[in-house]
Amino acid sequence: MIFQARWQAFYWVIFLGCLLAILLAAIDRAAQTGLLGWAAMALLGLLLVLALLWVLVQQRSAFVSTVLYLLGAFVVLGIGASLIGTGEPLGIAAGFGLIVLYASPGLYITAVILFFSHVHLLALVGRRKDRYRGLAHLTNERYEEAVAALSRYQQEHPEDPRGWEWLVMSLLNAHRYEEALEKADRALQLKRTPEGLLNRGRSLLILGATEEALSDIEAALELKHGLPLGQTVLVAALIRVRRLDDALAALKRERFWWKNSVYFLALGETHRLRRRGDLAFKAYKEASKRAARELKAGFATAEGIMAYVLAEQAKLEQAEKAVRSRLSQDPSDITALSAQALVQRQRGDYDGVETTLQRILPLSPNEVVEALTDPDFSPLLVEKRFRRLLGQALEERERILERVRSRAHLDPADGAPGFQPV
Repeated sequence: MIFQARWQAFYWVIFLGCLLAILLAAIDRAAQTGLLGWAAMALLGLLLVLALLWVLVQQRSAFVSTVLYLLGAFVVLGIGASLIGTGEPLGIAAGFGLIVLYASPGLYITAVILFFSHVHLLALVGRRKDRYRGLAHLTNERYEEAVAALSRYQQEHPEDPRGWEWLVMSLLNAHRYEEALEKADRALQLKRTPEGLLNRGRSLLILGATEEALSDIEAALELKHGLPLGQTVLVAALIRVRRLDDALAALKRERFWWKNSVYFLALGETHRLRRRGDLAFKAYKEASKRAARELKAGFATAEGIMAYVLAEQAKLEQAEKAVRSRLSQDPSDITALSAQALVQRQRGDYDGVETTLQRILPLSPNEVVEALTDPDFSPLLVEKRFRRLLGQALEERERILERVRSRAHLDPADGAPGFQPV
């Protein structure tokens, strides 16, 4: 009992010390002195050393605990580097992923509180508060608020490419795809980064410019092989052009900690199109497990993925429940709408399929084209109404592509790989 009480007291000393370091760094950001930032970093380092010594002295045989504190050290040092301007909050996402998988609940909660305290403190003070306010909204999946905050920030700081990148991510999640493409161009004019190229590739892919998207995505991965979710986004583009063997090879290159529900959904789609139903079912099953964990962690968008993979597993009642829940939060979630169309097709409700695809059409004509040319949906084209719907989607997609290709997509480096205007 005495040891437990001492441990709890020591734990709170570490926790409050970390919060104090974050507060010092936030004040330093506002005052632009530099000294408080280094003091905050030194305090974080001291707390880390104390924590490691405590584990080694009090729990000599607890090797696992030591490893957990090393993971915690990664997070703490990542936050410290971010606070003094040598890193970014999103750069420590991998550390949080490891903690979610391996660490104790107390350490995980501490890390999450530290991360969000850091972001929210920076959202309150300093010249870049709107940048971090936008990031806070983005991580909380309040995308329109994120767009508003980051738009304000970019008006005052148009030279900051990272702000443009976060704005593009917010616009993509808010289903404002052509705006996202325009802002992605602006970011790349300022600085050619792998994250910027990947964002532009995602925008082009959703709009239907698949070959151009592939060019940007591959260029991003050439610049940074370990780009977060880069291989998964590449797979989405490869699936669109039915380069399925290349898609499988890319999936194998994805790093372990980025194998989330989106990864396993892409794996399942690849196997389904290769007519490997057994492997597809296995991947969809794993995707549903990952989506359930992500949903419990607060990522609401995972529910749309869960609905889709449940439908692919023929768990139609569970899929319908997930669809209703997700669409009540975001009626424009294309993944949830696609899941709804899949359930309706499996039930033989072709009127419902038509209605759902009509809902998707103004959001993304390319998604309707992809749906109706999919091997599982293409038999519907024997009916005139679905052929007419496909024609409407193709015409609208072509109008969008004309606007996309007429706009100058500038690349700062002459002859550098990446999408160039036609």
